[in-house]
Amino acid sequence: MSTVASYASDPVLASVKNAIIRTVANDKLPQLTLRQLGIMLIVYGEPEESHSVSGLAERLGLAPAAVTNCVSRLIDLGELVRRDSSRDDGRIVVIGRTGAGSNYVRSFTTSLNKAEKIAA
Repeated sequence: MSTVASYASDPVLASVKNAIIRTVANDKLPQLTLRQLGIMLIVYGEPEESHSVSGLAERLGLAPAAVTNCVSRLIDLGELVRRDSSRDDGRIVVIGRTGAGSNYVRSFTTSLNKAEKIAA
């Protein structure tokens, strides 16, 4: 008897799985790690226009250096985010949105919506 649970009937997991498969299969979209995707979903999925590196690190349970590395990679992958200095305190690095990042998130959420319809 197997002690490993099967989540095949979980509709949320099925939607996420199908969305990720669609995103991976789309060779026009950059392939992101879970950390990078987490940063993207926070930056684009919340009303704030920008997020501090330290705030993202705290939310994701990562060291600020790890977030900085992910952000650098997101910029290298096609300027999916932008890095600026805070207007209030120039020592604070903030991460903001870009047109390319908005397009990526739009494609990902479209894939997620299609996957939800398939799973339903």
